[in-house]
Amino acid sequence: MSTISRRSLIHATAAAPVLAGLKTKPPKPEAPFRRRTHPLEGIVRDKIEITDVKVTLLSHELKDKAWVTATQLIWKSDCVLVEVFTDKGIVGIGESSPYGGPEWVKKTIEEFVRPTLIGKSPFDVEHLATAWSGQRPNYIAWAGVDAAMWDIIGKAKGLPVYRLLATDEPPQSHLRLYASGGVEYAWYKRPDDLIDEAMRHKEEGYTAFKFRIGTEWRNSGMTTKKYIPYLYKLRRAVGPDMDLIQEINMGLLLEECLELCPVLEELGFLWLEEPVRTNLPDAIGQHLQIRSALKKAMVSGGESRGDRFSFKEWIDRNAYDIVQPDCNVTGITEA
Repeated sequence: MSTISRRSLIHATAAAPVLAGLKTKPPKPEAPFRRRTHPLEGIVRDKIEITDVKVTLLSHELKDKAWVTATQLIWKSDCVLVEVFTDKGIVGIGESSPYGGPEWVKKTIEEFVRPTLIGKSPFDVEHLATAWSGQRPNYIAWAGVDAAMWDIIGKAKGLPVYRLLATDEPPQSHLRLYASGGVEYAWYKRPDDLIDEAMRHKEEGYTAFKFRIGTEWRNSGMTTKKYIPYLYKLRRAVGPDMDLIQEINMGLLLEECLELCPVLEELGFLWLEEPVRTNLPDAIGQHLQIRSALKKAMVSGGESRGDRFSFKEWIDRNAYDIVQPDCNVTGITEA
């Protein structure tokens, strides 16, 4: 991703906290960066074996903070926590996407993934990953195991995983974050809840805010004509310096997105995410039309895809400015 002007969300900082009165050893100097063909090139393998894989399902009721997005009311938050144990006492931790169905993911890992991993080395993660690509249910189950195996490798070698993964360029260890929300408001109740949420994030120190398009438009009487003035209102509320990001969740038609594009440009939006359905016959062509209509704002997507092959044509045809694999769907290796 380019690091020029507004088209970058990466912001490297060199600042480190100073803790008064705390004696600490000076950090070890980092080894000079070396380009590699894959993350484990040149990494000495430790003799270590996987002894067990455990899945814990966690769930938290959202109560008064239930999400309202499109046609869904999300009343609880789930997590599929994966732990991989080794004979050296190192335990790796990862997460599989709950959108694969927590109970099903747990069953798949316990009945199919776990037996294949016992006695294997976590350093074979790149080879083991290929067995679970192709089918969405399989790779979502594998994703958490994959992340846990990278966690083991990092702990065994005393290296943060981001350094292992940086094969082409030196890693940037400080990233600018955006607040992701826009799920607390409904068009049929109080739409200005979104304005309040944006201001709350700004007061907390966030400099960018990504938000959804609210409850299902066709059920809420919402149209682009009604929505556009609301975008102007949001920009006035947060001011010119806060970056705004529009998440569509593939919920609009091409014509509706094209009506929004000049407004997003005028209001200085950073990017437009998942604008239209990606399973349409001409989905890539529609994304290209949207990209052509946006000169500064970027187009992003791909969080539901599970492997590099499903991304290939989209990348080859420049359908995205930002490619967004989700590591708890694909696993770290494939991402």
